[in-house]
Amino acid sequence: MKKLTKAQQQACAWLLEHNGEGVWAKNGTLLAAGEVAPVMRRTWNTLRDRGLVLFKDRRMALTEAGRAVGACHVYDGFPTQELG
Repeated sequence: MKKLTKAQQQACAWLLEHNGEGVWAKNGTLLAAGEVAPVMRRTWNTLRDRGLVLFKDRRMALTEAGRAVGACHVYDGFPTQELG
């Protein structure tokens, strides 16, 4: 299995810090613990394909393997691009 990228590791950590589950909004963003996930849908799809998250209807949740990844990595914020 290929090594997870930093973005994938941080996505698991972010979701773990937000109760480990969320719901898809109509615009395609993930809402968890009242916050919009700072993660692109493609990242979640990759994590699903690797067995780290489960999709069911409009919900998504970490698997046990995903929780283990999230617990090993601290979410320290995603990089932002400053304007100007």
